[in-house]
Amino acid sequence: MNELAELEQAERIKGWCREYGVGIMLGIVFAIVGSIGWHYWQQTRENNAVNAAMVYESFVASIQKNNLTTVEAIAKSLLQNYPKTPYASLAALQLAKQAVNQNNLSEAENKLIWVIQHGKSESLRAVARTRLARVLFAENQAERALKMLDEYNDNVAYEPLILEEKGDIFQRLGNLSSALQNYLAAEKLFSESAIDQPLLSMKISNLTKSN
Repeated sequence: MNELAELEQAERIKGWCREYGVGIMLGIVFAIVGSIGWHYWQQTRENNAVNAAMVYESFVASIQKNNLTTVEAIAKSLLQNYPKTPYASLAALQLAKQAVNQNNLSEAENKLIWVIQHGKSESLRAVARTRLARVLFAENQAERALKMLDEYNDNVAYEPLILEEKGDIFQRLGNLSSALQNYLAAEKLFSESAIDQPLLSMKISNLTKSN
């Protein structure tokens, strides 16, 4: 009797395997392949970050040696081969700074726009946006500079930086009331984050005295 029950149970197991076994095996295969793919992607990303860091070290060394030709070549490599790493954005910001020092504002604008459009770091995008506003203002494009700052919505954490930059532009335009309004809004947000900004406080104090 026991043998008969065991045989029936074995037949049921065989039938179950025939009906569902292929799907289960495929599921197992997909799970294994997915796991391997995930680990490969993680390892590739880590290796990519390490390689980018090494290239950026060479970039910084070339800047210190004032080897501009090498600086530009390495920066180009970072932007083309490692665009998703923060090192590419840092290199673009440095190139923009050099372009400003050389009074090549159009080139500075191009590099800052690259960071805004391709950078993965919110903080570096915020820095690029404020610097781009300064470049645009220097090119007598105050309206475009303010629009650039108004369109920023990546993260409210960087809003005080944007507000302070807007205040600077309004002050240079002679619109002191708008400048003070933006400075005070920036100061409020900075204080809520317990961040002391003595230079901003000085700007507010000077505008208050002038009024």
